[in-house]
Amino acid sequence: MPSNKLRVELSDDVAQKLEDQSQDEGIPRGRIVQLAVEKFYSAEVQETENLRRDNIHKDELLTAKEREIQELRIMLEDLRGEYALATTKLLPAAEKILTPWWKRIFRRRKP
Repeated sequence: MPSNKLRVELSDDVAQKLEDQSQDEGIPRGRIVQLAVEKFYSAEVQETENLRRDNIHKDELLTAKEREIQELRIMLEDLRGEYALATTKLLPAAEKILTPWWKRIFRRRKP
């Protein structure tokens, strides 16, 4: 039959603090360890820890999205520059091509 006992190894500093607290408050060491373990594994502590991990993950995702948005803004500005350059060079030629041939040949001369 399995035992409900748990063996906990503590560092010397923690063991000394546990011993001091046990003697000061008159509570058995096992009960102090039990309270500490119950508090550590309580639902509130676990939920808080899960929320903290979720927030860290969300912060990482937000940082990645912000970097991606910044890169897209840089690319947009490059494309705007390319578009402006292309339209200033190609617009006169496009207007000439899009003008019907009869208008190009028979232009009215202003007096």
